[in-house]
Amino acid sequence: MRFHLVRTWAFVLVALTFMGCDSITNNPIAGTVACASNTVHLSVLDGFLIRTCGCNEAAGSTFTSGQVLNCTVPKGTSVFLDFSGVTVTHQIAITGGAATPVIGPKPQLPTQTFALPLPNTGTYPFYDVFFPSLGGNFIVQ
Repeated sequence: MRFHLVRTWAFVLVALTFMGCDSITNNPIAGTVACASNTVHLSVLDGFLIRTCGCNEAAGSTFTSGQVLNCTVPKGTSVFLDFSGVTVTHQIAITGGAATPVIGPKPQLPTQTFALPLPNTGTYPFYDVFFPSLGGNFIVQ
């Protein structure tokens, strides 16, 4: 069991390093990841979202169903959604636009990361297809 946890966290650290994060100083889900410039990471977990790094707003903030997560970014920023330890099904979609693949339930798999394109300035409302009250806005300036 201990070997499995060490192997899983090692994979998560390597995956995040190659997916736009410069360094990890502590727990990647707790808002302590330092994103590369022009990169945003949001964590998607069962029942809540975490603004991990890269938004103009405070990193580490947790948002539950019914709360709106706003993430303001400059044009040209890459947005990554990190699905970690989900035990129910999730899919994040931009209203009238792109969506991640359907994820879950896969609680034993390492974090899965997917990018969402935000090509132009404006507000991009997003939500979880399976939990529509879980979502927010990407604000591209």
